[in-house]
Formats: sequence, structure tokens, C-alpha cells
Amino acid sequence: MTVGWNMLAYPSSSVYPLSGVPMNLHRPQYDITVGGTVEGLSGDAAAGLLLHPYVGTPPVTPLYDGPLDGASWSISLSGPPPADHRLDSSADLALEQPLAYLDQAPTGFDGGDTGYSYACFHRAPVYLQWYATDDFSVAFSQLLYGMGAGWTAAVATSGSLSPLDLTDYTSLVADGSCM
Repeated sequence: MTVGWNMLAYPSSSVYPLSGVPMNLHRPQYDITVGGTVEGLSGDAAAGLLLHPYVGTPPVTPLYDGPLDGASWSISLSGPPPADHRLDSSADLALEQPLAYLDQAPTGFDGGDTGYSYACFHRAPVYLQWYATDDFSVAFSQLLYGMGAGWTAAVATSGSLSPLDLTDYTSLVADGSCM
């Protein structure tokens, strides 16, 4: 099986209606928008929002780093992340985490800046996961957890990621509760 459309032949003695197949789990999600609010951030410095890669050491370029104007924020991504954001060179898997921070010199996240809070959903940290694979066992294991190909927003619970409902993608809160 590969990313994208595949055909599976069922035994001729059984008929399965297409409506029973959760097709949204099989279609890669190449675009994602997440957002929410930042609460309780105070200080004399300007605030910023960073999409921090789970792996890599500086100077990995973040997928997003911009000023925070007010309490609301939104990040939109399209397409796969660059290779230096992947968990390892053999996997097409990446994790990104939105982080609100105090920007001491309004030039983007750099040395001297202070992280304030990761984006959370019900006090659980939120990750943006990207994966695309031609390996059936990897795809199947991801689908068991409800993680479709492409981008998915998920929360870390009990050592694994659980996907958020699409309606919750723009209800994230950076309030210092899951730093």
C-alpha cells in the first residue's frame, strides 16, 4: 500500500459498503491550521510564537517564528516539513510544537529569549505530527491511533499521541499550564 489511493479486493462472498470505511483517515492531509490564545503572558518584552521542531539542534530553522500581536494566534502549514525536521533520516515522520515566548530583541527566537508556554488542549501539550509512508505496517500502526497521513494535531497522553478533533484545532491555549 502507498500514500494516496489504493485498491483492496474483499472476498467475493462478502460486500462492504463504502460508507463504512473512514475515508478521511486514508487521505493525506497536506494543509493544517492551528490556533488559539495566549493567556497570562506579561513582561516588558515583546511576545512571539514559534513552531518548535521536536528534533534537531540549532540552527534548525523553525517552520514558523513570528511576533504575537494580541492574545490570538494562528499558524498554517502546507506540504511536508523539510528533512532537518524529521525524527530520523529513514522516516518520513516529524513532530512540531507551538511555543509562545518573550522576545527580548524583537528579531525572532534566539539566545536570551524565554519560553513561556507550549500550546495546550485541556492542559496537555499539543504536537503537530507529519507522516507519509509506503510501509503498510507503519501506516497501519498510525491508523490504529487515529493518526492519518500528512499533518495531524494531537495531544500527548500516557506516552502516546491522541489526535484532536478538527473542531479543536483552533481552540488551543498557551497559558503556562504545560510548559
